[in-house]
Amino acid sequence: MALSSSIKNQISQWYKALSTHIDGFIPREPQRQMIAEVAKTLADEEGRHLVIEAPTGVGKTLSYLIPGIAVSRAEKKPLVVSTANVALQDQIYSKDLPLLRKLIPDLKFTGAFGRARYVCPRNLEAICAAEGEQIDLMLLVEDKTEIANSEERELCRRLRSDYSTFIWDGLRDHHQLALSDSLWAKVSTDKMNCLARNCQFYHRCPFFLARREIESADVVVANHSLVIAALENESVLPDAKNLLLILDEGHHIPDVARDSLEVEGEITLFQLNGQLDTFVRHVEQYLLQFRPTKPPALANITRLQAHCEKIRECFKELADITQVLLPERREAAEYLFELGKLPENLLLCCQQLFKLTDGLRGLSEAILNDLTDQTAKQDIVRLHHAILQTSRTLGYFENIVKLWRLASQEESSHAPISKWLTRRYEKNQSHLYFHCAGIRVSEQLTQLLWRNIPHVVMTSATLRSLNNLNSG
Repeated sequence: MALSSSIKNQISQWYKALSTHIDGFIPREPQRQMIAEVAKTLADEEGRHLVIEAPTGVGKTLSYLIPGIAVSRAEKKPLVVSTANVALQDQIYSKDLPLLRKLIPDLKFTGAFGRARYVCPRNLEAICAAEGEQIDLMLLVEDKTEIANSEERELCRRLRSDYSTFIWDGLRDHHQLALSDSLWAKVSTDKMNCLARNCQFYHRCPFFLARREIESADVVVANHSLVIAALENESVLPDAKNLLLILDEGHHIPDVARDSLEVEGEITLFQLNGQLDTFVRHVEQYLLQFRPTKPPALANITRLQAHCEKIRECFKELADITQVLLPERREAAEYLFELGKLPENLLLCCQQLFKLTDGLRGLSEAILNDLTDQTAKQDIVRLHHAILQTSRTLGYFENIVKLWRLASQEESSHAPISKWLTRRYEKNQSHLYFHCAGIRVSEQLTQLLWRNIPHVVMTSATLRSLNNLNSG
């Protein structure tokens, strides 16, 4: 739909009302101009992208929130506002949107923060249990239990109380106490160590409560890293074709996209073979304990072992090649591939490893999907342990597949992919790592953003290079 008179009137009404809620508010022409351009862009019928460089003092946040919310509500499309970091994200979530709610009482908004920013109720509950106290076995499905001292345990009990009484929403940045990194590592979690809907705390988990709020929110406040990751995985955010996207501090977008094209993995021979051995045993246990009715074809142990033997042959060839390029000399060293070009034999090896390890990734994913559907059929503690094991294995294979994929590519966005080897020594043991990093990300952004999302507004105080938006 075009920018209708009703949307224009709504924007004007909200903008005029700001003076009653902001002391000393003075309407500014640059702000009015930005509001108008954002509104026209987001309401454009064919889809349109807009880049705005607005100096500090213009009031960019309100200049995109007011028209963004007006168009969002008129077209019934969620507005996703993305910022450069968690601090800026929280400022919009905790300050700017609550201000606008005074003008728009029924405004619904939520934050899309990363999982690690939220407390994990299961981990928190496990730590709160006193030493020697009988504890729910379902809290002890981890391979190891995080050890907390008495002071940390007392603090965790306060966190539990604050969360259970709705004083605190479970987000690290929203608690009035400064929580140390060491403590937070014990009470939070990540994707690989999360039981998701199989967890007994799922329905009151702050992370999943926030995710469910996204479905009905007018405005979702995210950060660039989360947005890029979500668009790559088609997860978390609303459908890309049916949202309005604002990228604040847009000059950070290339760096964030570049970070998503950077990966490293250990390729020491004993470590790679150890991962395969562990995985084969895990699949054997899965077949024995859970007896799937339709196991994936690759789960057949004879077939799986033959598949893994091909990978081991590649590993051996990889070790021989890298030993020549970066021999062991009992000291840290690195080898950089000029212009990202690998020797032909190494390139072929990486291409084979990409295909072969992607098969193991697919098998891990299939097993995880099967396990998550068996909640009512199995011993719950054993099932949860298997889910966590499989989730961690899947995380490992996802990373290593990404490594071999980038290693197999000669370029990204018509620029070389930087590739290098490093050798480190830990306790007199040699460890070899392979690194890949994309240098240019224009094609990635074209696919994820510009061709994927019809309405995008990018703004910042510093978007131009050499006083020109086309430079670089």
